[in-house]
Amino acid sequence: MKRIGTPVEPPCLAAWRDEHPDATWDEFRNENRDAPNGQRGCAKEVLETLIHAQRGLCAYCELSLREVPSHWPQVEHWHPKDPAQYPGHNWGLDFSNFMAACEGGEKAAPDLGRSLPPIKKTKHCGSAKGNEDHTAVLLDPRRDVPQTPTIWRFDPNGGIAVSPDAPQAHKARAEQTITLLNLDSPVLRRLRKQHWIELENDVQSVWEELGDSEEGYRSAVAKVTAERLGLSPEGRLDQFWSTSRAFFEDIAEAWLAEHPEVFA
Repeated sequence: MKRIGTPVEPPCLAAWRDEHPDATWDEFRNENRDAPNGQRGCAKEVLETLIHAQRGLCAYCELSLREVPSHWPQVEHWHPKDPAQYPGHNWGLDFSNFMAACEGGEKAAPDLGRSLPPIKKTKHCGSAKGNEDHTAVLLDPRRDVPQTPTIWRFDPNGGIAVSPDAPQAHKARAEQTITLLNLDSPVLRRLRKQHWIELENDVQSVWEELGDSEEGYRSAVAKVTAERLGLSPEGRLDQFWSTSRAFFEDIAEAWLAEHPEVFA
């Protein structure tokens, strides 16, 4: 989980909500799907707006969010969307309550390694949180996760834990965030381990190209750091961005100090 941006609400959602103030999120989504002629519906515009603001990553686990059928991105409600839980405020249609999240290990098709039985124990992110209100104990990536220092620690086997360097005020909620969102689930550990190996292979490959020397190694690490942490031409970030940040350690922190745009 990294700090993510907060986008501007699409006008189509605001207009629909003004006409249907008591409607549910499901009613909005069902009535605003893409048209048969290919015209984009407001539900798709809302999701695309969120994904763009999050640089293409799940707000929680940082898996890549792309279109179906490869992946199943979805709108995540920070406060539960059930209007019965919050009389007087419709969080189901409140854009400030929205983030984009991955499928949570429940319905990846094709699988692509993003799910692992038993689903009940391996699901994560919004799928693990469900319709429970954990807003008082979870870290909100839009407000509570600082740019620096990093809150998380990752290991070569894909595990995640709270970093000893995390601000003391964040540590308890960070622990709860890992637990309640199941960010250390077996499926995410497996995928992050694979990502860690890819980083090692990338550095080794570039090092061999630049020459087998200490200077070549430093140049290789610097090059791969920029590639893995920087924005693509489409404004996207590489998945498991925080894992890459942990892998490159001080070199990553120095690079990020010069490129704050990745947090915008």
